[in-house]
Amino acid sequence: MDCLIDTNVIIDVLAKRANHVNSGEVLKMAKVHEINGYVSVKSILDIIYVLRKQVPLHKSSKLVGRLLSYLKLVELAPEDILDALAGNAKDFEDATLASIAKRHRFDYIITNNVKDFPALRTKVISPKQFLQTAPYSPEK
Repeated sequence: MDCLIDTNVIIDVLAKRANHVNSGEVLKMAKVHEINGYVSVKSILDIIYVLRKQVPLHKSSKLVGRLLSYLKLVELAPEDILDALAGNAKDFEDATLASIAKRHRFDYIITNNVKDFPALRTKVISPKQFLQTAPYSPEK
């Protein structure tokens, strides 16, 4: 199962925000190869930017490096930008992530802001919902 993991899910875990338990379980599933976890290159830039406000750069880089030992990077292509611009999404960054998911035919986008994504063939789901429905769910 191929899952594109949104920036906010990863930041939840690294910054220990309110949703970090469910988000952490999703990342754990990627780490043990129960799912194929993907993250966009653009998301990595945003994650480092946010983390640098909380921890020194060398620590941020180390945390992200660990993530990338089990999450696969996926590029943001020019056609993703053009596709996102052509849509009517409320959030441009989410629209670009949706375009990446469509181009790669991911099974899920896992995010904490499901409502901000445009209608897609790719299922957009929260970490909590994913854990309740995923075939490898720790709760099943």
